[in-house]
Amino acid sequence: SRLYKLKTGVAISDFIIEARLNEAKRLLAQPQLKIHEVGIRVGYDSAAYFTKFFKKFTRLSPQEYRDSLKKI
Repeated sequence: SRLYKLKTGVAISDFIIEARLNEAKRLLAQPQLKIHEVGIRVGYDSAAYFTKFFKKFTRLSPQEYRDSLKKI
């Protein structure tokens, strides 16, 4: 992980978080998927933990994020 940060300037954990968030956002735009299914697809077995993770970084719950997409 030190070598990755040295080469990219980004911590590998931050890269993984960003990749998971981007994939979750992409999947949440697909209304046929349930929120817990999105969580599983991005690596979280617990829907509650996925919601906590998503809200920590976006300040929106997955449902709030999905609802905001309908307004655009």
